[in-house]
Amino acid sequence: MSEIYGPEKVACAIADALVFQAIGCEYIANILQQRQYLANPPGALHLTHHQDLLDLEIPAPDLTAYEHKQNKTP
Repeated sequence: MSEIYGPEKVACAIADALVFQAIGCEYIANILQQRQYLANPPGALHLTHHQDLLDLEIPAPDLTAYEHKQNKTP
């Protein structure tokens, strides 16, 4: 594990596992994997402004399928 994650990170994970009395390589590997995901910060969130929503152009829906059924009499 130290070849993959580095000796410092493995030592820190072992120390934390000992605090929780989680002894075993599976526990250490899980701690290292979880910390690897937390190390990557999420990207910036893009929020639209209300003015941006007013500038949208939405095409008119195609209602020809409904007009054909409307012309038939039951």
